[in-house]
Parts: sequence; C-alpha cells; structure tokens
Amino acid sequence: MAGFWGWFEAKAGIEALGHSGPADWCYGVTYAVVLLLGLAGLLPRRT
Repeated sequence: MAGFWGWFEAKAGIEALGHSGPADWCYGVTYAVVLLLGLAGLLPRRT
C-alpha cells in the first residue's frame, strides 16, 4: 500500500506518508474501501 499512498501524496499534495509510516487517515480510508468491497461481495447478483 505504500506505493499507492506515495503516488497519491505526489499527485494530490496531501501528506499521506510520514517518517513513521502512513498518516492515520490512510488507515481509515483503506479500512473503509476493504469494508465496502466486502459488503458488495455479500449483495446478491442480478441476473
């Protein structure tokens, strides 16, 4: 994930990676994305 956050920081100009690792909000965004993808996998598929 560090590669993605490094790219995001360079493109957006928002501090994502510091000297002690990813910023706290990066963990929240990653958790939310994983949670949403997991919930989407639980939804029934339309046929």
